[in-house]
Amino acid sequence: MNVAQIYCSYTLGGAELQMFEITKLLYNKGINVVLCCPFKSKLYFKALNEKIPVENLNIIGSLDFVGIARLYKIIQQYKINVVHINQGKLLWPLAILKILLKDKIKIVFHRRTTIPLKKMSYWTLKYMDAIFADSTAVKLTLLKAGVSEEKISVIYPGIDLNRFKIDMTTEEMKKKYGLENNFVVGCIAAMNPPEGKGQKYLISAIAIISSIFSDIRLLLVGDGKLRKKLENFVEKLRVGNYVIFTGFQEKVEEYISAMDILCLPSVGEESFGVVLIEAQAMGKPVIASNVGGIKEALIDGETGYIIEPRNVVQLVEIILKLLYDRNLYKKMSLKCYEWVRENFDIIKVVEKIEQIYNRIF
Repeated sequence: MNVAQIYCSYTLGGAELQMFEITKLLYNKGINVVLCCPFKSKLYFKALNEKIPVENLNIIGSLDFVGIARLYKIIQQYKINVVHINQGKLLWPLAILKILLKDKIKIVFHRRTTIPLKKMSYWTLKYMDAIFADSTAVKLTLLKAGVSEEKISVIYPGIDLNRFKIDMTTEEMKKKYGLENNFVVGCIAAMNPPEGKGQKYLISAIAIISSIFSDIRLLLVGDGKLRKKLENFVEKLRVGNYVIFTGFQEKVEEYISAMDILCLPSVGEESFGVVLIEAQAMGKPVIASNVGGIKEALIDGETGYIIEPRNVVQLVEIILKLLYDRNLYKKMSLKCYEWVRENFDIIKVVEKIEQIYNRIF
């Protein structure tokens, strides 16, 4: 079996990293796999650095015939049997190629968003041999698009448990930011308009808490066009001494290690929230908004708490609850670790994907 993993993206967000880790594990298991992504993209260089076979491919739209021709050449060169696509914009190009190749390739479509597919793409779904949804919430959007339930498999994101370890040393990172004696609330997320991942509401919560508990700190990991606006908001609330902006960081596990709890107060579409399971794997209770598939990434009341979007009062109440009730915190911390270890080990995720490849091949 020869597999092409395709992600036409220049960025390196959570979805791209999930796809890369799956590709790397498949390759390490001895499966012939090639990663197809744009030349000079972050994915391209990451593949080169880790010696994963990689080919330049950038399909920019549904009817990009130059890109389709390039992919056809790659399929022929590597004798590809299974094409695993990770973006909706690739549905039409692969449907066209499947017709041209007279059904000689099998196509897997991996959907990682609860945003409904464009109706013009519905027709292409019949050419997909298997469809992966990274949460039940995503599966529901596919069912509404008319996809047969038998064709859909819920494949939850997985993480490397050797990377996100509960016993990771915290001293170095805490010392770097002067957090040795602080209770640290963290958020790891992009800061993109219009509201990022709800960082503004987390800053507001910290402003309230800091008035009664001066050792609170907020560690904001991530970057984007909204960052300056968030920094101005911090100045407006006069909480500059309590909020730290780190910028984008690839080794997020080092930053999670310095946190006591992690928050993802998203206000919009969220298919799952991989950072939530990364934090829980390291024994950190989480707080997250009830949007999309987020509630599938934690056990409400046992490994973290679900709140309503933009609800600053709920954020304040739960942070204080975890701050003051140390017995509750320790109990949740242990449950976090056990639950993620049982349900989100990326090795088990890749085994399930491989099984489906073999079934359709």
